[in-house]
Amino acid sequence: PTSDYPMGCFAYLAEAVKQKVGIPVMAVGRINNIKVAEDILAKGQADLIAIGRQLIADPFWVDKTKEGRIEDINPCLSCNSCLEAVVTGESQLRCAVNAAAGREEEYRIVATTTPRKVLVVGGGVAGMEAARVAALRGHKVMLCGRDEKLGGQLHAASQAPYKEPIAELIKYLDRQVTKAGVEVKLNCKVTADLVTKEKPDVVILATGASPFIPDIPGVARADVVHAVDVLTGRKDVGDRTVIIGGEMVACDVAEFLTAQKKKVTMVRRGPEMLTNVVLPHFREPILDRLNGKGVIMLTGVKYEKITKAGLILSDSVGRR
Repeated sequence: PTSDYPMGCFAYLAEAVKQKVGIPVMAVGRINNIKVAEDILAKGQADLIAIGRQLIADPFWVDKTKEGRIEDINPCLSCNSCLEAVVTGESQLRCAVNAAAGREEEYRIVATTTPRKVLVVGGGVAGMEAARVAALRGHKVMLCGRDEKLGGQLHAASQAPYKEPIAELIKYLDRQVTKAGVEVKLNCKVTADLVTKEKPDVVILATGASPFIPDIPGVARADVVHAVDVLTGRKDVGDRTVIIGGEMVACDVAEFLTAQKKKVTMVRRGPEMLTNVVLPHFREPILDRLNGKGVIMLTGVKYEKITKAGLILSDSVGRR
């Protein structure tokens, strides 16, 4: 189950089986924190708890739970990057929040014999993880982020419906950076003068990706805004919106806007929506939700221009 399913979503099935058999019954399905696990056991829904993806995100979940170090648990996002990688055969096991998954020996954190001064530029997920690992290895680390808080684009990503677990990832990384002894400077713009002043041995650039802006006449209009600005509330889009794009970010924005009762049309040049989510039992529920909320999805279109009246496009047979 992905993050649009509730925690412990299959516990009721274990409970139904338990009522009919005399052997131990195990519950499974988005059980990735101790409270959910304990509630299932306390209610008598199951005798045992099965935990899968959370142990990929953090193999030390059991030890940290037993020691009361809940705040040190790297949270599973239920994003299924791990499952998709293995099922499709595109790569070995991977995890969106644990770079060492499947590469534990290669990425083992070992104390350095040559401590260095490290400057990390960027306060997003990559910058926080780089700073955390470097500090744990014994380097002296300074992390400079240009915003007033750490997290970068994760803050925008966490605003979409069903993406609440991403907010827990921000909190986890923020805590771990502090615990590792990283010196954090916020509202900090890194310049050549700053680098000269600090004299780091190593500079790690983790400044994130810039959005791709399609070359459409009128795209520079003030009423054309980026997805991140919408999700963070920096821009208001009114009651009727066209979303150019059809992958996961576009779907997240569409769900975010329909939750506010806005009318949404999604358009893309390709023949299908959400092609980067390859497994149908992950992809189809998202598209079904969008259809159920009245989102119009137009594929195979050509963008002509953006005007005050809206987006003008033509379809595959030339209709404007």
